[in-house]
Amino acid sequence: MLRHRKKTIAMTAAGLPHQECPAKTYLDAQGVKKLGRSVLEHSCIVGSVARALINRSAIAHLFPSGSVLAAAAHDVGKVSPTFYNLLHASCALPQIPGFPYQLERNWGGHAGVSQITAQAIKAPEYVPEILGQHHGFLPNVSSYRADSEVFGGADDCSRLDWVRALL
Repeated sequence: MLRHRKKTIAMTAAGLPHQECPAKTYLDAQGVKKLGRSVLEHSCIVGSVARALINRSAIAHLFPSGSVLAAAAHDVGKVSPTFYNLLHASCALPQIPGFPYQLERNWGGHAGVSQITAQAIKAPEYVPEILGQHHGFLPNVSSYRADSEVFGGADDCSRLDWVRALL
């Protein structure tokens, strides 16, 4: 597992670098919760597994072009200040002020942010809803936009940069 670097990032949502966004936590040998893989690392692994499964499948022809990217991009919503704070709070690390992680309940957590991000970048039909439902329910995102202040605002292009990094 990756170790959390001691370097601190600017504690504002605008410009939160996607490279600094964690996807997972883990317990170290002493039972202390630590930040694990980044969202980009996690997504590259998911994409590699999806590619391998599709390539080995007898029904590979049923998967449309872009299926691997859609699988890899399922957690783009983890590139957000509230999800960042959720994992940082669970590890007793500093959080970005003004973005309480409890707000995630309002839009279905990171899956909801994934859905509205996919809509904003004009992902193919059904992909936004698939990403939004990757935890088994359709998030209520009707009153949000990808540039909503609670997701980092108009100045935050980290999720778009993150999608470009997957390509």
